[in-house]
Amino acid sequence: MFEKNAEFQQTLRKKSDIRLRLGVAAFLRIQRQAKMQPIVGLDVLEGLDPDEAFIIATTHATGFDIPLSINAVSKHFDIAIADQSTHSRLENEPIAYISQKLTGSANYLPVSYSWHGKTQKRADAFNPTGSQPIERGLRLGKSVLIAAHNPIMLDQEGVPIPPRPGYMAAYTAAATGARILPVGVSYVPTSKSRVYETTVAIGEPFQFNATTDVARIHELSEKRQEDSLSSEETRALTAEFKNLRRDGAMVLRSVQALQILEGGYPIIDNAYASRP
Repeated sequence: MFEKNAEFQQTLRKKSDIRLRLGVAAFLRIQRQAKMQPIVGLDVLEGLDPDEAFIIATTHATGFDIPLSINAVSKHFDIAIADQSTHSRLENEPIAYISQKLTGSANYLPVSYSWHGKTQKRADAFNPTGSQPIERGLRLGKSVLIAAHNPIMLDQEGVPIPPRPGYMAAYTAAATGARILPVGVSYVPTSKSRVYETTVAIGEPFQFNATTDVARIHELSEKRQEDSLSSEETRALTAEFKNLRRDGAMVLRSVQALQILEGGYPIIDNAYASRP
């Protein structure tokens, strides 16, 4: 489906992918909060072409979902991670920055996030050009891991708020035609506080039938940057964003169907349990 660059892929497999796999494996070995259980659905991966570029849509209940998902699929695919753009800068998030350097910066594709003050960080307003790094990665044969929802946040009482669907997986699937491979991470509390048994479940890949007209979104968004939109065009763009929200919710449901949360969403770490 996508144009392949064999030399580029071979270079990544020899260097970046090894660093990514080893770095994630080392992190999962030394941490003590997520007790890993056997991966569910490995037989699904065995039946897939490793050269097909997938959008790997995952849950993001805690900071462990992404490394657990990487650990589950990175032996089968040449992957990259759609990651918050703030992680690529040393200020504010030095641990994330150093982690990227250790595991290969080329394995991370930026999704636009901004800091608002020293404690508030959130995704920037959706811009269709933001998918371009992910689309390039897919065309180069990399399967891209994208969270299907925003990181879990806590309300004023410290209770997790149910996640809102993200846009990027749905938009990129509509723009490229890449199949979606859903991955869900489940958490079962143990007798120890903030320690959970974690299970990664891999679902069947599917062709996403998007309702979003990505070409129309791109056209109108580009025009809005340079000129004002007519009332009819504004209504058309609003309607397409509603379609995108609907498509994002469909992707989210595909990963939530793989997830079992006994006792609700876990609060293991503070990195993703920010407040709105």
